[in-house]
Amino acid sequence: AYTVEGEDIELGQMDLITIIGSGSELGHCTSAAAKLAEEGMKVRVVSMPCQEIFLEQTEEYLRSVLPGNVPTLSVEASAIHGWHRFSHSQIGMTRFGA
Repeated sequence: AYTVEGEDIELGQMDLITIIGSGSELGHCTSAAAKLAEEGMKVRVVSMPCQEIFLEQTEEYLRSVLPGNVPTLSVEASAIHGWHRFSHSQIGMTRFGA
């Protein structure tokens, strides 16, 4: 995982949110970040194509990308399973079919 947008934003600011995408969702995440920025929010967008590889990184790196004390939303088209480890809220499929 790595920060795509907002790497220069200081962590710990009150009006900060992080949005995580894993693939094709990343475009939607950056679009949402732009709209939130227009409203005065500071938004970091993180790309996490593989949760397992992210978890293999050092604790220092993990905290530099996802400090844990910043409201975080994950966006995953297929399923929300496992995303609770990285985000406070999840957007994704919760059931099969229409």
